[in-house]
Amino acid sequence: MLEQLLRSAIREEDLDIDYSHGTATNHYGTEYSVSIDVAKDCFDLSRVSYKDRHIELKTSCDQDVDQGHFLAHNLAHELGHSEVYVGANLLWAIIGTAGILHGLKAGSGKILLGTGLTMLSYKLFIEEGIAEFAASKFHGTTYMDFKGDISGAISFCNHLLGMF
Repeated sequence: MLEQLLRSAIREEDLDIDYSHGTATNHYGTEYSVSIDVAKDCFDLSRVSYKDRHIELKTSCDQDVDQGHFLAHNLAHELGHSEVYVGANLLWAIIGTAGILHGLKAGSGKILLGTGLTMLSYKLFIEEGIAEFAASKFHGTTYMDFKGDISGAISFCNHLLGMF
């Protein structure tokens, strides 16, 4: 049922996603097996395993969302992660190395703490933005939102802030 919703959404949206029978191929030709599961809660997110070449898609915890559309966008997003993995992690390593070396040279715990927070923020926000850009560029999704505008991204941020 969920796989049929995903395939229909890819066709309806005319997304540039090579998906067939539980296998998706990224822009560079690397094949990933794809499984689709129902999310247990809102923190049960889709993910990609580069080592196993597997993408685990999760449904939205919001029952008002078109699940096929949501899954198609998430598949594009996870493929986006696979396409920018090397560059995004190289940039993360450069930022971290530079910060750690500067902190050690200056003998400053504040710089080391700031570097750690910067690296965490990079993983949570910048890397996700890069993956969304790749999903948009390579697969034809609407940048930062599966509804067609930025209201979904704003809603997500408000929801995230509301949890604290």
